[in-house]
Amino acid sequence: MIVLWILLGLLAAVFLLLLVPVHADVRYREKLELDVRYLFLRRTLLPAPEEPQAEKAGAPSKEKKPEAQKQKENPMLEKLARFKEAEGLSGLLHLAGDFLRLTGTSAAKIIRRLKIRDFDLYVLTSDEDAAAAAILYGQACAVVYPAAEALFTLAKCRRRRVSVDLDYAVKTPAVQLAADVSIRPLFALFYGLQYLIGLLPIYQRFSDPRSGAKRKG
Repeated sequence: MIVLWILLGLLAAVFLLLLVPVHADVRYREKLELDVRYLFLRRTLLPAPEEPQAEKAGAPSKEKKPEAQKQKENPMLEKLARFKEAEGLSGLLHLAGDFLRLTGTSAAKIIRRLKIRDFDLYVLTSDEDAAAAAILYGQACAVVYPAAEALFTLAKCRRRRVSVDLDYAVKTPAVQLAADVSIRPLFALFYGLQYLIGLLPIYQRFSDPRSGAKRKG
């Protein structure tokens, strides 16, 4: 009986820990930076710390293999070629469509569970030619604002600032992003398992295209 209570206590502790949000601080200004915080722990994921590479003196340099030989030795490319040969281009496109639909659905479920405390996106467009700069500005607005609106429709956001600007004096375009995002690990784990379970039949068909041919027959 004591062992049962201990197990129940451990399960309750794990469940409570899964309810504690994981925070991610995302920043982009010429390079992407990502810091993750959980309880009192903090870790920088991007940029990744550089690992010293010890070079052995007199070690023979490895010859680079031709690109065609690299692709031939890639098992994923071999499976892709075998699947295309077995089910044709239409079968490959149908499989890719199933994968993209599953990925999009799972991503939308996770995004709905995100809580964005602060989101600041600034896009600066520029070009030496005034007409080209105006076209680039219009294209940026057509992409940035609908994408941001789609994100805020799915995810909860407290403070948001999204702006696209045009400056003829600047030579190169620039993008600046700062966001504070959090999610409960329980939701990420649950929807991640759902995604993997849904991915199993797609991967099975991709690994063994003959099974798909049998189903068609």
